[in-house]
Amino acid sequence: MTARIPAPMTRILRSVFVPAGARVVGGCLRDIARDPTCTVHDVDVIVHESAAPRLLAACRRLPHPFVVLDRSRRIYRIVCDRSGAGTIDVSVYGDLADDIARRDFTINTLHVGVEPFLHWVQRGDTARLLTHCADWYGGMRDLRRRILRVVAPIAFSDDPLRILRAARFMAAGYRPDRNTDRLAHRDARMASRIAAERVAMELRRLFELPSYEAVVWLDGTGALDTLLPEVCSMKRRGANTARRRFYFHAGGLWEHARLTLKSVEAVLRRFAFHFPQYHAQLDDLVRPDLHLLKLAALLHDVEKPAVARRDGERVRFFHHEERSAHVAAAALRRLRFSAQEAGRCASLITHHMRIGNLCHSTGAGDRAFVRLFSDTGDVFPMLLVLSLADRYSYAEIPERAQELREREMPVFRRFVRQLAARWFAWREASCAPRLLSGEDVMRILNIPPGPAVGAVLRALDEERSLGTLRTREQAERYARASGGRPSARDRSEASAS
Repeated sequence: MTARIPAPMTRILRSVFVPAGARVVGGCLRDIARDPTCTVHDVDVIVHESAAPRLLAACRRLPHPFVVLDRSRRIYRIVCDRSGAGTIDVSVYGDLADDIARRDFTINTLHVGVEPFLHWVQRGDTARLLTHCADWYGGMRDLRRRILRVVAPIAFSDDPLRILRAARFMAAGYRPDRNTDRLAHRDARMASRIAAERVAMELRRLFELPSYEAVVWLDGTGALDTLLPEVCSMKRRGANTARRRFYFHAGGLWEHARLTLKSVEAVLRRFAFHFPQYHAQLDDLVRPDLHLLKLAALLHDVEKPAVARRDGERVRFFHHEERSAHVAAAALRRLRFSAQEAGRCASLITHHMRIGNLCHSTGAGDRAFVRLFSDTGDVFPMLLVLSLADRYSYAEIPERAQELREREMPVFRRFVRQLAARWFAWREASCAPRLLSGEDVMRILNIPPGPAVGAVLRALDEERSLGTLRTREQAERYARASGGRPSARDRSEASAS
């Protein structure tokens, strides 16, 4: 029999929740109705307050983590396996009809006793399960029609995060009915009340899906400006006007950012076309951080207006990459993304011009490529996608589309394919043990731990990647010759920071 839910979850539901008369509700039933072959990892269960004290005491005795998610709203979680993939979320209700009426969308209002749900787990009889489901708000009809419909007019004002959740359902193929769309526009400004951690969680989920159209809808409601004030700033400062037309896209800088996101998703859909040899490996490397790639696409030029300068007939945006990276990192930290996530997104934006610059450079040697790989590390696969998408966004401009399609993009695609091959070769070589360790460098040069040691190690790595150092003896001679003095490049980076 196919494991439809994790085995520990089955045991817990049977031993703890069946005796309490609990009911399964919402998301997992929606997913089963859409795909009867699906594997369920997360189950939402509701229990009447009269049975709650005994049930919660039994939950605390389980050999599994039991977490209080919201004490005032009486919401709890059982983590059923060590990976965290199997969870049971438990909420306590006083009146069942009132609890269901406070759900977000009709497709999430289906509910059924735990016993029939476990019968589905054992037998896979989806028709029987759905027959037992209570459907008070037409959720099954809306599932079949892929309609997103709020249960009550206060759905978004009660919890504004539901506007973001609506965007995620749109990315999954649902469309809001007219009333739901109207209410989202009405209540969009309330998005400022959402806790930052919840916004981050929902953005991660949204950007795992093809989300361009959903982001356009979210922008149309006004919620995006509230959640990302940087976008609002981009629209205001980066608009083309009669006296100040700095941007190729008619809609200004925000149109370019939006179309870059659209192009990211177009590149991902055609990975095999863009990278025939490495598409599977690159896909595995890019997918875990899609949310960072897409946020970088939206924010990669956010500070262009701050540095825009006319140079004859041209407009220059010197150092906009570094400034945009700083703003994007601050935005991610504000939304409580991890420091590592903020750093990776900032790295993408900092380096997003370098692939294009290398493509057009006639004098770039191997050292330039090695430094790009070293500076970007495992962010580089996402940088390939962002660089392609940045170029493709200009294909939406009628006067540039033909030249871009017929001349510029074929050259650039060949270049990034070659660059991908170089990166995989560099990555394999860089996995080999270093010729010298940090302790070796300190002993040879008689210097204490510090930045000088790191500078020598980076220089050794670079020379080895170029093939100029192959043995330990050569590395020792190189280290002695350097004397522990930072390179011109290291001095430049230190002064910049």
